[in-house]
Amino acid sequence: MAHPKEKRDLVRRKYVFENQPLELAATFSGVPLATARTWKYAAKEQGDDWDKARSAHLFAGGGIETVGQTMLAGFLVQYQSTFEDLEKAENIAPIEKSKALASLTDSYLKVINATKKMLPETQAAAVAVLVVEALLNHISEVYPDKLQDFALILQTFETVIERKFGG
Repeated sequence: MAHPKEKRDLVRRKYVFENQPLELAATFSGVPLATARTWKYAAKEQGDDWDKARSAHLFAGGGIETVGQTMLAGFLVQYQSTFEDLEKAENIAPIEKSKALASLTDSYLKVINATKKMLPETQAAAVAVLVVEALLNHISEVYPDKLQDFALILQTFETVIERKFGG
């Protein structure tokens, strides 16, 4: 029996943010423990490590700001993983990669907007992503043969951002 995404989100929330053991989170969410374990494992494979998110939340002591940061951090891990998968994919045409990257950027912007109230400092990050998205679209349209180079430059530029902003 397939469960709605809301059930999976509820199990994750109870496990990560309410610090419930997975067994209790599953029970209170009305799903079998085996299903909860499967979701947790699948999430980790996609870059959303519930245990790391839980530890980060517990370490920070909670609070709405911490929840927003944890949520954003989890998404960024998934974003990076997807970006790397797209970069490695050899069977996708450059224009299709461009569309996938634009879609990924759109998802990023939606998450930024959702966390804006909890994390006002994300406004600067949202502006930066808009600039990168505009550059990506320009390269895709005018220099499609340079798209792979842009992906490589963007990946190595990440270390510059981390050093400068502590990301």
